[in-house]
Amino acid sequence: MLGLALSASDRSFLKAVSIVAAVVYFAAAFFSVGYHHPDEHFQILEYVALKLGSADPDNMAWEYHRGMRSWLQPGVLYVLTRGLQRMGFNQPPQWAFVYRLVSGCFSWLAAYSVAGTSRFWFRREPFWRATVLALFFFWCLPYLAVRTSSEAWSTAFLLFGLSACIGAGDPAKRVRGFLMAGLFWGLAFEFRFQTAVAVAGAVAYYLGVQRNARVLFVFPGVVVAICFGVIVDRWGYGYWELSAWQYFYQNLMVGKIAEFGVSPWWAYAKILWVKAGPPLSLILVLGGAWAWVRFPFHLLTWMTLPFFLVHSAIGHKEARFLIPILIPVLLQIGLLADVRMKPLRRSGRIVCGMLLGLNGLLLVGSLVKPADVKSDFYSHVAQKLGQRVVIYYEGTHPYGPVSRHKFFWFEGLSFVRLEAAEQFIGKVGDKETAYLFWREDTLPDLFSRAGVECELEHATVPRWLYRFDFNRWLERTPRYNLFVCRKASLGAGLGGGSGKVRQKKL
Repeated sequence: MLGLALSASDRSFLKAVSIVAAVVYFAAAFFSVGYHHPDEHFQILEYVALKLGSADPDNMAWEYHRGMRSWLQPGVLYVLTRGLQRMGFNQPPQWAFVYRLVSGCFSWLAAYSVAGTSRFWFRREPFWRATVLALFFFWCLPYLAVRTSSEAWSTAFLLFGLSACIGAGDPAKRVRGFLMAGLFWGLAFEFRFQTAVAVAGAVAYYLGVQRNARVLFVFPGVVVAICFGVIVDRWGYGYWELSAWQYFYQNLMVGKIAEFGVSPWWAYAKILWVKAGPPLSLILVLGGAWAWVRFPFHLLTWMTLPFFLVHSAIGHKEARFLIPILIPVLLQIGLLADVRMKPLRRSGRIVCGMLLGLNGLLLVGSLVKPADVKSDFYSHVAQKLGQRVVIYYEGTHPYGPVSRHKFFWFEGLSFVRLEAAEQFIGKVGDKETAYLFWREDTLPDLFSRAGVECELEHATVPRWLYRFDFNRWLERTPRYNLFVCRKASLGAGLGGGSGKVRQKKL
């Protein structure tokens, strides 16, 4: 498909960019451990844990008991996990890393395919190349691409379907392209039901604007994918269920989604301004809106605008809901620049350079920062502490607050809740060490006075970061600290103590 649109120089450029992008995506998968949103854990990883036997039905999120979540993505990951276990990879953090790699591969292939097949939409080569860079390296895309989320997988398969449609070339091959697109779009629907709006917009475009009835050939593929999803749901739930219908019924008719907060119809402008990284978010919001006005009869407009309007009409709003249309909107902004943009003057080039620098800084920050501090803590416990360990804690459960993070549990891991910190002193033996989970950076003075010596085994906030604690923002950062404690040598605990501990170099 790419050969129809790309010259030799374009192909070389896309190949070089995609190789660099592969390295960046791998870095994102390696460093950004954890989940972007709790649904990524509770609706996918915990479903995998249920089939693996480490979670139980009573501990699952409420959506499980309503039968309203597709099992397709957890089912794929379950099969993958069984394969990893056979190869000797038995730790949940190892599985989670492979999951992120798989998500990154899907996203990378999707960006590569849509970048190549959309070349014929551009009149000027420099603007196509700039758009290709944006499709791979807009600051949050690598981070979002490797998430084990329904948004990441549905986005990838939505783009696969788009590429199949626009990359088929001559009309004689359009039937095959639509058949493939239908299968991809059906899978995208199973991964995230809301993508049906974008798919419906694409079908309406080909019927209403292109007058191309061949688009109806998408339906066999869609039906096959949905039927396969129903069978997988039967395996997952243990009974026949139409999860897509339950999702619609529970959220919109029962009104469950409104329980998580309601915003006015115009709220996405504010949400995107904050979440997408100002002032880059201004280009995204205004550029996307301008592209819709400038290209009212473009395929991308018919896919993205209805998707945006439907989500704006629903009271509960989150930036992640719009992830499936992020790459198409960036593509539209590139097309708008290709049509409207004139050569930049010196001041314009300076502004563009500053924006590129900001994008680079945000990109690096999103790559190296853990997506979730809890998962970073769970990874340390699984990989560093061995097969059998008892962790003492006070207050909220470390894997809680209601002990639902069962995916990262392993055989031999157990917890003991302390009613007061004083109880821990009696748990520390003369020869054996004891592990303490603590949400503060320092321990009470009573530990050192009682002759208990503690060392910081793991901290979610590294010490060097305190040099940049401007406006005391670190006080608002969650702490997941793990201390290893033992009886101090003779006399070490006399005379009181400061409550400070040594940090272990890991």
